[in-house]
Amino acid sequence: MMYKAWRSGMLGLLGFGFAAACGSLPNHQGTANHRQGQGEADANGAAAPRLAEAETDQVLGTLIIPFGASGTALTDSGDGLNHWTVDMQDALPVVGGVAPLKYLKVSGDLHIPTAAADKPYEIGCVYIDMKDNVYYREHTWLRLATSGVKGHSYSDVELPLSINMGSWKTVPVLGDSITLATFPANKVKKYTATVCFKLDFTNAPADEYKGQIIVQYLRPGDTTHPKSCSATSTDSCCQPTTTPPTPYPYPAPSPAPSPAPAPAPAPAPAPTPSTVFACASDSRVLKAGETAALSWANVPAGAALQLSLAADNAAYKGSLGTVVNNGASGATYTAPSQVPTATKIMISAQPRGSEQLPSFCSVSLVADGQIGVPDDGSIMGLPGNVFVLPANTAKIPDFSKIKPLMELIVGNLDVPNHTFTQGFPGVPSLTEWFGIQFKGSLIIPTSQTCSFKLTADDGANLYIDDQLIVNNDGLHPVTDSFGSANLSQGTHKFRVDYYQGPRYYIALQTAWKCGDASSYQIIPSSAFSRPLN
Repeated sequence: MMYKAWRSGMLGLLGFGFAAACGSLPNHQGTANHRQGQGEADANGAAAPRLAEAETDQVLGTLIIPFGASGTALTDSGDGLNHWTVDMQDALPVVGGVAPLKYLKVSGDLHIPTAAADKPYEIGCVYIDMKDNVYYREHTWLRLATSGVKGHSYSDVELPLSINMGSWKTVPVLGDSITLATFPANKVKKYTATVCFKLDFTNAPADEYKGQIIVQYLRPGDTTHPKSCSATSTDSCCQPTTTPPTPYPYPAPSPAPSPAPAPAPAPAPAPTPSTVFACASDSRVLKAGETAALSWANVPAGAALQLSLAADNAAYKGSLGTVVNNGASGATYTAPSQVPTATKIMISAQPRGSEQLPSFCSVSLVADGQIGVPDDGSIMGLPGNVFVLPANTAKIPDFSKIKPLMELIVGNLDVPNHTFTQGFPGVPSLTEWFGIQFKGSLIIPTSQTCSFKLTADDGANLYIDDQLIVNNDGLHPVTDSFGSANLSQGTHKFRVDYYQGPRYYIALQTAWKCGDASSYQIIPSSAFSRPLN
């Protein structure tokens, strides 16, 4: 029996937003005091669901994956399955915070048999990657539901939709929802997971079935909660109930004195700590052969982690590297010895024998011969802007007067002298007459004097806290220059301005020796984080 079902789908993001006043936030699916139900419509006439548990909960963003769109056919790949590809990413600016953007990405392949029999079918998985690098004061949630999978002609027939959370659970129809993740207050929130679905065609008549999968990001919306804030905000509406977490892995410096803020509203009771199984490691940049230690939080007692690897880019043809367990809640990932093209590697972990969604940590691999990977705003490391320069540029220009060509990020500055023929990701022809301005945070574990060595071909200058520490400017072959600085414990502004003249050779390395160290060492990636402002 032929079943027309789950026709091509599109993804729509209905909005993330921030309020301008304390205690309020734009509610995109109704006012804070009105719970909009199934069947009510938004300004476009479309159903506007709310998966909130309380009437005052506010919707920050809604992702709707519709299927069964009239007039659009699934792609028949010739393997007896009808497919549609889910591939969506949306980035929105935020004010302040650890990164300038937050984004929500969903990708995957869902499919049903061309000739569906009377039984349940595992229809595939989608990968959800939500990075939110803004400190929020409020407890927030990520929830999932469905509008119901109903027949076009037989509207009274509804197919059960299930999600794999270690075991199969029915996805609630609007009016109820499953909590995929919870995020405690005063944390940098992120969420990655593979969400797999099953559709039950048992006793279903031949028809075209359609509906929606709904993923929603929510926060408390009562007036005791202020608006979302950056980690460094001095707004009286934004004062956190506890000290925000410091940048990985060292403590931050004491904040500079500032005028006493206006009294903030009384804080709500502290939320229950999250018990969601999730990656606890920042995404990092790795070159061929480098390693990264990974960990997961809230691993059920006695449960071993089942680990697997996948490339975020289906077109990637190189080795994925290796991953081995390192204790009950950790693993060590080793990048492959050769990386033909830049890609993100997803390290999936799932506790054996528990009802937990798989959770992903990730690393970004730098292609052999390249300097870094494109910066998506979520990767820890040292971000840089790339600029095209006029031929015969004799010294480092004022980058503030030039529009950047692209943004990239590196783990650290360790580019030894070599021929440079690969160019940049997406710009392979740019091998000479370019500049890069790296800006980030340098983390100092204890107050001490540090000497710096800056190696470059051609010019480079190193600044700490906006002060020039090493001057190695000019058009020249590989040259070492030196400088020193007395640095207090905590986080300092770090900047390197670099420019490359004529091809074919390139070099850029920053090394240090601090305190009683006897020799220079390349500044490790663990000493760098994204700029805090």
